Amino acid sequence: MKYLIFAFVLLIGACNAPTPQTSAPAEADVARLFIEKGNSFRQRGMKDSAVAYYNSGLEVLLAENDYARMAALNNILSELYCETERYDESISCTNEARRCAQLAGDSVAYYTAVANEGVVYCRLGEHDRAARVLEQAYLHAAQLGSTSLKLKIINHLLVALNKVGADASLDYFMAQAEELAKALPPHDVVAMGIAEARINVNYARGNYKEALAEVQLLKAEGKRLVMPPYKLLRVEAACQAALGNPTSAYSIEREAARMESDDVMKVFADYGRRFQAKNEELEAKTQEAEQNKLYLRCAIAAAVLLLVLAVVVVVVLRNRSHRKMQALQSKLDKAQKQIESVDTERGRLAHELHDGVCNDLLGLGLNIRGKQVADDALLHQVEEVRASVRMISHRLMPPTFNYAPLNELLEDCIGRIVKPDTLTISYSPSGDCWTRIPHTTAYELSRIAYEALSESIRRATATSVEVSAVLDAATVTLRVTDNGRCPAAPGAESDSEALKSMRDRAGRIGATLSWQQGEQGTTLEVTAKADALPEPEAEG
Repeated sequence: MKYLIFAFVLLIGACNAPTPQTSAPAEADVARLFIEKGNSFRQRGMKDSAVAYYNSGLEVLLAENDYARMAALNNILSELYCETERYDESISCTNEARRCAQLAGDSVAYYTAVANEGVVYCRLGEHDRAARVLEQAYLHAAQLGSTSLKLKIINHLLVALNKVGADASLDYFMAQAEELAKALPPHDVVAMGIAEARINVNYARGNYKEALAEVQLLKAEGKRLVMPPYKLLRVEAACQAALGNPTSAYSIEREAARMESDDVMKVFADYGRRFQAKNEELEAKTQEAEQNKLYLRCAIAAAVLLLVLAVVVVVVLRNRSHRKMQALQSKLDKAQKQIESVDTERGRLAHELHDGVCNDLLGLGLNIRGKQVADDALLHQVEEVRASVRMISHRLMPPTFNYAPLNELLEDCIGRIVKPDTLTISYSPSGDCWTRIPHTTAYELSRIAYEALSESIRRATATSVEVSAVLDAATVTLRVTDNGRCPAAPGAESDSEALKSMRDRAGRIGATLSWQQGEQGTTLEVTAKADALPEPEAEG
C-alpha cells in the first residue's frame, strides 16, 4: 500500500511540475524586455496592452531606483494616456516624470514632462494655460539646444496661441516654426503641423485667400496631415464661404461630412475587432476551465483508491480550481459590462444623430422652402444628406431594434415602461411567424404602443391597460385599451401631440389608426400589412 501511495505522489508531482525554463535574466534586462514589448503593442495600436507592459517595466525600475529611465518611461506613459483621453493619469505621469528627472539631473526629460502637461491642457481646451506651460517649455528647450523637444512642442504651442489670440507671441513662434521647418523633410509630420498652423492663423486673421491656397497646396501634393482630412476640408469650405462661393463651400462641406461618417464607422469596426479578440480570449479561458474540471475528476477518482491521502489531494486541487474559476468569472463579468457599455454608447450615438443632426437638416430644408429659394437642386442635396445621416442612425441603432420581432419588442416595451403601482398592464400576442413583419413596421408599432401606454399613465385615471397584437395571413393589428375615463368633447383628441406623433408613425408604414376615448376608457387600434413591403424612410 505504501508503494502505491508513493507512486501516486510522484505522479501528481510530475503533472504539476513547471515547464523547464532558462535562468531568469538580470533585472535590467527584464525592464528592457517590458519596455520593448510595450513599444511593440503601441506600434500595433494595442494601447491597453502597451500600458500594462510599461507599468510592469516601471515596477522593475523602481526597485532599482533607476530614476533616469523612470523619467523617460513616465513621459511615454503620459503621451499614451493623453492619446487615449485619460488626462488625469497623464498629468499624474508628468508629475512623476519631473520628480524622477530632478533626481536624475536630466533637464531634457524634465521639460519633456512639462511639454506633455501643456499638451494635455491643449487637449482639454484650456488653451491659455497650455500656452503658458508650452511657451516656458519651448524657451528652456531652446536654451538646452534640444531640437527634438522644440519640434515636439511647437505645433501644440501654435494651436494654443492661436486660440487665445496672442498675436505677438504667435508671430514670434510662427517664425521659429518656419525656421525649424526648413531643416525638416517636406513630408515630416511636424512640417505638416506647421503648415496647418499657418492655415489656421491666416483663416483666423481673415486672410482667406492665403489660407485657401495653402489648403489646396496640401491637398494637391497629397501630404500626410496632422489633422483629420475632413477637418482640412471644413477649413477649405469655410474659406470658400467667406470668399462668396457658397455652392463650392456646400459641396466641400458635404464631402467632409461623408468622410467624418466613414471615420465613425471605422471606429465601430475597430470595436468589432476588439470584441472578437475578447471572445476568442474568453473561449480559451473556458477551455482551460474545462481542462481544470477534468483534472479535478481524475483527482476524485484517485481519491477513492488512495483513501485519506487522496482526499487531501482532492481538497487541494478543488481549492485551486475554485480560485481559478472565481478569477475567470470575474473576467467574464468585466467583459460583459464592457460589451453592455459599448452597446449603450451605440444607442446614444444613434439617438444623437437622429435627434440632433437630422432635425437640424430638416430645419434647414424648411428655411429654404420658406424663403422660396429657386435652387431646387440645392434643396435636393440637403434632403439627400438628411437621408444619408438618417441611414447612419439606423445602422448605429442597437441590435435589439434592428432584428427583434414585433412580439418581443412589445414585451420589452411593456417591461421597461415606468408605471404607478396602481396600474396593471396585460399583454397577449396571437399569431405565428412574427419575423415576416418588416423591421420598420415592427419598430413603428412598438413606438406607437409605447406612446399609447405613456398617455394612459399620464392621464392617471386608468387602473388597467390591455395590449394585444394579432397577426393573421395579411395584416397585423395592435390594440391598446385602458379603463381610464376621459369625458373630453368629441374632437378634442386632435390637439394631442402624442396622437399626432402616433398618426405620423402609422402613416410612415401605411397603417390605419383609430383612437376612441370616453367615459368607458380609451381604445387605440392600428392595422398594418404583415408581409414585407418596400421599406419607407423611418424617423425613429
